[in-house]
Amino acid sequence: MQFLKRLPRRVRPTFYHDLKAAMYFGVFGGLLYPFFPIIGRKIGATNIEIALLMAAPYITSLMTFLLTEDIFGKGRMCYV
Repeated sequence: MQFLKRLPRRVRPTFYHDLKAAMYFGVFGGLLYPFFPIIGRKIGATNIEIALLMAAPYITSLMTFLLTEDIFGKGRMCYV
């Protein structure tokens, strides 16, 4: 991992843990997400409903940026 040596020393541990978490989530998502349409078909979902099942994690991730200030009422939070 030659590119890690070019990062500032204080950023390296955070980047390493973030990279590891992304790899683990990639494996988890790759094993889990293909079953969403199968489960949707078994409960009788239409094509649109299956599309919403597949898009739900990403839609909710986008909504968190909009709703954090409204729900917690603590003002703007800094996002990186």
